[in-house]
Amino acid sequence: MKGGQKTFRELMTIALPTTGSKLIGSIGLFFEPIVVAHSLAIAGVTTVIATKQYGELTGFVIPLILLPTFITYSLSVSLVPAISEAVARNHYQTVHFRLNQALRLAMLSGGISVVVLYIFAEPIMTLMYDAPYAATYVKLMAPFTLFLYFQAPLQATLQALDLAKAAMMNSLFGAIVKIVAIFALATRPELGIMGAALAIVIGFILVTMLHFASIAKSISFTIETKMFIKSIFLIIVSGWVGYLLSEYAFTQSSLLIHTFLTISITLIFYCALTLALGLVKGEELNRIPLIGNWLQSFVR
Repeated sequence: MKGGQKTFRELMTIALPTTGSKLIGSIGLFFEPIVVAHSLAIAGVTTVIATKQYGELTGFVIPLILLPTFITYSLSVSLVPAISEAVARNHYQTVHFRLNQALRLAMLSGGISVVVLYIFAEPIMTLMYDAPYAATYVKLMAPFTLFLYFQAPLQATLQALDLAKAAMMNSLFGAIVKIVAIFALATRPELGIMGAALAIVIGFILVTMLHFASIAKSISFTIETKMFIKSIFLIIVSGWVGYLLSEYAFTQSSLLIHTFLTISITLIFYCALTLALGLVKGEELNRIPLIGNWLQSFVR
């Protein structure tokens, strides 16, 4: 009986703060459009225009930058049991290794997203929504989305380290700062809806940095500097190649063909440079069914 009560308490110490984090996010999303609408009204933007601009931001741009997060959330699901087991055995070196591995893969998957969204923002928004003017929001937010892609693995690690309460408090603080920032920035006439976009960026950067600080304080975690420098180099070079392709390659083709070909070549270059820099290990490739089978057949 006592064992069952102890297990129940341990489960609740994780479940309640985790639920609280989701609840805070939902409440923040509830108040966000209200604050944005009032802030834009103070800035002199009419209700119709404010609704249209906020709809473009949350309906066109936000889903686009959130698209790669399915990879980071998948990493997070596998990260919790792996880190929990390592902590239970006091194998903190394994914790550091697994977290660095997750952050590296999150940065690689997010890096190509940053390159594509920033370089090809206008043609993507034109082809998808016939809204090239919304590309401004994408270009503003895209470089900072790496922080968003780091957030899920870091939050999963906090849960695995029995620091779910810290994750909840970080989310609460981030939500409050985001709402305050929306009001402070969106009320300025020279910023308007761009102020709301900046506030959203500030919110997820802050939460990610707080998550990282909580982990670093708990287990003295540090990111692998070599990996980080290589990843930044990869993103910059791939972005430069993507820019050259977008400006000078396939210029006589239709917008759809031009965009498809230039993004495809940029993606191929990004993957090739990733392998050349050693940012993906052979055993990691082997875990991907199609690639692993192809490599095995190639070796034979």
